[in-house]
Amino acid sequence: MREALSQEAGGPEVQQLRGLSAPGLRLVLDFINAGGAREGWLLGPQAEKGGGVEEEEEMDEVSLLAELVEAASFLQVTSLLQLLLSQVRLTNCLELYRLAQVYGLPDLQEACLRFMVVHFHEVLCKPQFHLLGAPPQAPGDVSLKQRLREARLTGTPVLVALGDFLGGPLAPHPYQGEPPSMLRYEEMTERWFPLANNLPPDLVNVRGYGSAILDNYLFIVGGYRITSQEISAAHSYNPSTNEWLQVASMNQKRSRLEFALDKHKMMSDGSDMLATALEQMDGLIAGSKALDYSNGIFDCQSPTSPGFMGSLRALHLVEDLRGLLEVMDTDEKEGLRCQIPDSTAETLVKWLQSQMTNGHLPGNGEVYQERLARLENDKESLVLQVSVLTDQVDAQGEKIRDLEFCLEEHREKLNATEEMLQQELLSRTSLETQKLDLMAEISNLKLKLTAVEKDRLDYEDRFRDTEGLMQEINDLRLRVSEMDNERLQYEKKLKSTKSLMAKLSSMKIKVGQMQCEKQRMEQKWESLKDELASLKEQLEEKESEVKRLQEKLVCKMKGEGVEILDRDIEVQKMKKAMESLMAANEEKMAAEG
Repeated sequence: MREALSQEAGGPEVQQLRGLSAPGLRLVLDFINAGGAREGWLLGPQAEKGGGVEEEEEMDEVSLLAELVEAASFLQVTSLLQLLLSQVRLTNCLELYRLAQVYGLPDLQEACLRFMVVHFHEVLCKPQFHLLGAPPQAPGDVSLKQRLREARLTGTPVLVALGDFLGGPLAPHPYQGEPPSMLRYEEMTERWFPLANNLPPDLVNVRGYGSAILDNYLFIVGGYRITSQEISAAHSYNPSTNEWLQVASMNQKRSRLEFALDKHKMMSDGSDMLATALEQMDGLIAGSKALDYSNGIFDCQSPTSPGFMGSLRALHLVEDLRGLLEVMDTDEKEGLRCQIPDSTAETLVKWLQSQMTNGHLPGNGEVYQERLARLENDKESLVLQVSVLTDQVDAQGEKIRDLEFCLEEHREKLNATEEMLQQELLSRTSLETQKLDLMAEISNLKLKLTAVEKDRLDYEDRFRDTEGLMQEINDLRLRVSEMDNERLQYEKKLKSTKSLMAKLSSMKIKVGQMQCEKQRMEQKWESLKDELASLKEQLEEKESEVKRLQEKLVCKMKGEGVEILDRDIEVQKMKKAMESLMAANEEKMAAEG
């Protein structure tokens, strides 16, 4: 910005440097005036505040960062850009990464990537991440999320144990102080060492929790305490920062659960209620009652009865023995009978004789009919239950298909929205690039305009010198006119008296000298006039060049939708003054001629 005093306007005139915002330029100037010593002034204090106030200040900080990076990049303040490397935080890392991409700052971009790798899951929770972390357009490109995840998994794997290690095989040796809550295993020494950390109070004396490792984060979910009931809290451990963070809790308090990883997501097994329902469904499908062979017929027993498994196994063994005996020859049967111990043979004979009389089953027909009717009723109930379950499975399948269809529609909408966001980001980046190109071109035009104004000021100074010469010529003309008047008076006196002839002759000599001097001054004036004409031509050429530059600048600025203000009032005033001065000089010359 430049401030100049104009005599015609009678007040200061402010020249605006376009392309930079006032807050960003003010921050850059404050940094330059402070000598870069104040490292905490850029982004304000880091104190914790309320939710609404914190979000509002975060938005103000993002807009202020954009203006600051734009001004620092445009003015090439390298020390300020280096200072920004130490100002990357969770609230501004995404915006700084985007600005580093727009303005071509590889050091700042690398610093933001390192910070986001350390705080990967916290960055994923930011809504602005979906704008930058969209899938890449080209097949060979890698998305930002994939780059961060790959960088997150670099390093040496370490085995970590969590619990109360007061004694036992994992206790570190020698042991001093309070028992450690986390241990790390060192392969070189094959020993366990304490890992310094701040274990949350919610995880103290917790047993039966579920654990999983996702993106190099350790998750501890659920569990129970010895003196209380089950818990639903969930915590994550970040080894990059050696910190514990509390994440969203489960909807149900549970313990002794397992986790499975699928597409970078954690899934736990079903709840106790769901497990019970599945067991009941398996029992209904397989048969709510089993058949036990007793007294020569099949009887109904519950699958959970104590003697069910033993009797079923014995029945299978007897059937297997019968099948083997049917396929054996007579000699093989005799050889097998000889190999059977006497005690085993006597036990089998007694068991078979106690259950059968003359090869027929004991009992009357009514008992058999009752048992058959009971079996038929059980069969009908099982068929009814199977049909009901089949209908329920079909209904659930229809619901699942409807939900899959809705999910597919939502996925398509999400993909379309992500594509629109990516296109918006690309268009914004192209607009920022065009803005930078336009600012550079405007700067070049301003430099040319400054050079033209300097030439104009030089011509004005030279024109002031010619005004002094013109004043001297006018004085000489006045003196010549006075001498002519004196000569006329002397001639009149000469006519009246002859005594003045001598004086008249001397006056004629003086007049001749004055005429010679007049001719010399006229020649000098002619030369100055020629020089003034040449200067006028040069001035007109410079004015035409200035007009051409102004028209070019106006065309460029109008093409980008920027309003143009007349900033060359002083040049117009000097032009009018020059024209009036030239007209006055011509009138004087015409009057003297």
